[in-house]
Amino acid sequence: VQGCRFCEAGFYYRPLRNRTTGSIIDETESRLSQTGMEEVGFATLSASDRKDLAQLVTGVDHVLSKKNTGLSLSSLRAYGVPESVLEVMAKGRTSSLTLAPECGERLRPVINKNVTNEDLYNAVGRMMESGWDRVKLYFMLGLPGEQDEDVFEIAEIVRKVLEIGKGKHPKRFKLAISVSLFVPRPNTPFQWEAMESPETLERRVRLLGRSIPRGRAVDFKWHDMGSSRLEVVLARGDRRVADLIESAWKQGARMDGWVESFNEDAWAGAFEQHPEARQFFGSLDPEERTPWEHIDLGVSRKFYLKELERSKQAIPTPPCEMEPDGEQLCHACGLGCKPLKQTEPVVEAAGQEDLPVDVVEPSKIRLLYSRGGTARTLGHLDMQRALIRGFRRTGLKLVYTSGYHPHLKLTMGPALPLGYEGLNEFVDILLLGSCPEDPSELLALINSKMPAGIFFHGLGDPLAPAEPFSLDYEVSLSDPIGEAQLKEALAKWRAEGLWLPRKFKKKGRRVPGTKNLVEAIIDMNTSDS
Repeated sequence: VQGCRFCEAGFYYRPLRNRTTGSIIDETESRLSQTGMEEVGFATLSASDRKDLAQLVTGVDHVLSKKNTGLSLSSLRAYGVPESVLEVMAKGRTSSLTLAPECGERLRPVINKNVTNEDLYNAVGRMMESGWDRVKLYFMLGLPGEQDEDVFEIAEIVRKVLEIGKGKHPKRFKLAISVSLFVPRPNTPFQWEAMESPETLERRVRLLGRSIPRGRAVDFKWHDMGSSRLEVVLARGDRRVADLIESAWKQGARMDGWVESFNEDAWAGAFEQHPEARQFFGSLDPEERTPWEHIDLGVSRKFYLKELERSKQAIPTPPCEMEPDGEQLCHACGLGCKPLKQTEPVVEAAGQEDLPVDVVEPSKIRLLYSRGGTARTLGHLDMQRALIRGFRRTGLKLVYTSGYHPHLKLTMGPALPLGYEGLNEFVDILLLGSCPEDPSELLALINSKMPAGIFFHGLGDPLAPAEPFSLDYEVSLSDPIGEAQLKEALAKWRAEGLWLPRKFKKKGRRVPGTKNLVEAIIDMNTSDS
C-alpha cells in the first residue's frame, strides 16, 4: 500500500486486498480450538494500513482473552495507530515494537517513506505511555542519493528516541538499532540503481557507530557486507550467474544464508574466475531489458520509470489506499485494479467488561499417562508444550496464572531422558469446579486432543508429592546374556561404587553421594526368547 521504492514485496503483492474483519475473527477462534496455541499472530506486510484495525484488534482480543491467548502483529507501523490497539498489544507477549524510519527526513521523499520525524517521536512517546520499554529501529545505509549528512541525521534520531524512552523508563528502557545495506531489487523503481561501493558503506557504518549514543541501553547491529553484496548479484543477475554459483560451490561455499557459514574466500575466488558477474553491482541501463523482465507481475515498466524519476526529484507518491469516501486512490501502476469499496460495516466488538468472571474454586487433578512412539523423541520442554496445547484444545475450564502473560497452571513429573518411553507418568492441572465422578469421559476428551504417542489412562492421588520417592525402570537388552554373567556384571558395578549418585563440586571434581542410586533389581529375565 505505501509503495516504498526499495521494497520488492510492496509491488509483488499488489493489488491491495483486505479480508473482512468478521472472517478474521471467526477463523481466529476456529484455529485456536484446533491448535491450542498460546499466541495468535497477524502475518501481513503492514497491519496498520487497515482502516478498521482498531475494531479488528478489539474483536480478536475479545476472543483471545477468553482463551488466555496473546496477540502479535508483524510490521506494525505505530504512526497513527489508535491507542486502543497499542493497549491491546501491550498486554500481549511481544516485549517491543518495531519502527522503520529507514533514513533521515531528507531522503524519505526519495524512497517514498511517508513519515516525518515528528510522527516517529510521537509514536515512541505513545508506546511508552502504553507500557512498552523496548523499541527497535530499522535503518538502511547506501540508499540512492545518500550523503554523510544523512548518517548524522540517523544518529540524531537515535539520540532523540533514547531521550524519550529514558524519560519514561530511566532504568528499563532498551533501544535496538538494526542497520541493513541497500540492495537494489528486481521489480522495484530502484531496480536499475547501483549498490554503493563496499569502502563507502563500511565507512558510513563506522561513522554511524561513532555518532550514536552507546551503552547498556543501546544495541547496535548491522548486516554483513559480503552477503549483502552477494544478494545484489543473485537478485539481478542473468543465467551467467549460474557459473559463478557453481564455482563458489566447488570452492567450498555451503549454507551461505547463515553469517557464521558465509565463505567469503570461496565467493571471492568465484568472482575472480567469473568477473563478468561484477557488472550487476553497478547501475543498469533503463533502456535495456532486464534479465527478469519476462516475468510479469502486472506492474508496468512505465510505472517503475515514472517512480524512479519522481525519486530523483524527491517527490513522494501517496499510498494506494481507501479515501474517506470509500473509494480507492489509484496511481495506474499497470494492474488495472477495479476500485475497491469498503462494503463491510464497521461494528464495535464487545469489550473486556462483557467477559464472564469465574468464581468457582479450582480442583487439583493428577492425570496419569504413558508416552511412547514418536512422543518419546520429545524433550522435556517440547513435551510440556505438547501437553499444554492439548489441554487448551479440550475446551476445559482450566486455571491460568494472572498478569499480562497468563500461563496454564501445570506441574509435570520428573523429566524423562530423551528417547525414553514412560508407562506411568503424571501431570497435575487445576480444573475449575469439582473433578467428574466418572473419569472415563474426561480421559476420552483429553486423549482425543493429544498428539500421537501420548495416552492418558487414569487419575492419581492429587495430594501425592510432585517428586516421587522412587522410579521404576525397565531395561531391555538387545543381546541376551546368561544369569550368571549378568549377576557378575552387577556385582562389579556395585563394588566400583556405580550404584551411588555422583555430585560435582565447583572445580568439577566428582565425589560419591550419600544414598544408593538403585534400590533393587526386582526381576532379571535372562531367557533367550
